Amino acid sequence: MTAPGVAPPEAAILIFGAAVRPDGGPSATLRRRVEAAAAFGETLQPPPLYVPTGGQGRHGPAEAAVMAALLRARGVPPGRIAEEPTGTDTLSSVLACARLLRARGHAGPVFAATSAYHLPRCVLLLRLAGLPARAAPPPPAPAARAWRRRWYWRLRELPAIPWDAALILLARWRRRPEGPPGWPPPVERLRRSRPGPAARDPLYPAAGAAEASCAPGGPSSGSDGSESGMERRKRSPPGA
Repeated sequence: MTAPGVAPPEAAILIFGAAVRPDGGPSATLRRRVEAAAAFGETLQPPPLYVPTGGQGRHGPAEAAVMAALLRARGVPPGRIAEEPTGTDTLSSVLACARLLRARGHAGPVFAATSAYHLPRCVLLLRLAGLPARAAPPPPAPAARAWRRRWYWRLRELPAIPWDAALILLARWRRRPEGPPGWPPPVERLRRSRPGPAARDPLYPAAGAAEASCAPGGPSSGSDGSESGMERRKRSPPGA
């Protein structure tokens, strides 16, 4: 509860990316996530900080840049947008966003904005990273028309949730009290802990190359749970 006469703290809405089209435009999934996040943000007072997260994949600019352009087109002031262009999968996006918010001294609520099937993992990982995360309303439309693809993405979350959660908990366990402050740890350190090649996410192809080069494997997937930033861009067909 906020004391009478005291303005409530600014909320942050973290928007997890999806594939960018070959022409550099947003895929349908990416656009729906931004629209849902912006619609939710319009209900909040004071106006929230939007944090689009997603690196550059096979096509076009970074997902974060494409999402930021969509937000500006909806009338969101540039000062209300903090791009996070380094995330290559769900885990790296979570850790990068946590570092960004801490660097800004953010003390308000945090909302994860993504597709419905991907929300549980994002919220869990954000909380494990020390952020008071909640779920923003997801896009009303399903992430894909074909039921087989929808169920594929949902089932991929089953191994990805405990896997990514275990990586964060492992990193926290390894951290020593006398060591220098650095939580969340650099994502490269987490990737080196992975025992196998990273799984690919049809919606988030951006992380493919980066994941494959840093880790020998694991069921990690993209910011959206489908495939990590760079991974998505490699696998997902335009407009998936």
